[in-house]
Amino acid sequence: MLEPAVTIILTTLSRKAFSGNKSNIFFNIQVTAICPGGVRPDFLDQTSMKRPAKQIEDYDVVRQTMSGFDRLNHNQSGDLAKVAQVIIAVTQMEQALGRLYLGV
Repeated sequence: MLEPAVTIILTTLSRKAFSGNKSNIFFNIQVTAICPGGVRPDFLDQTSMKRPAKQIEDYDVVRQTMSGFDRLNHNQSGDLAKVAQVIIAVTQMEQALGRLYLGV
């Protein structure tokens, strides 16, 4: 289940992309709004996210949240490789989809 703020952002972006698609018909520009669900990216790994060595007590709540992310890392549903394959296939379609819902 997505956080409400994330859901609002994704909905707004997909609506804008879809409505933008209508105005781009004159320029032969096609737009597909990709609506990702749960996937298993590496953005929670130490390779993509660095944490400070010096810890400030005021940020204990943030560290606790990040510990929760550590437990979630690589346990998310979905397969990022399959999502990438679908996105590539969609880019090769002659007619763009208005929206593409992916993930769980």
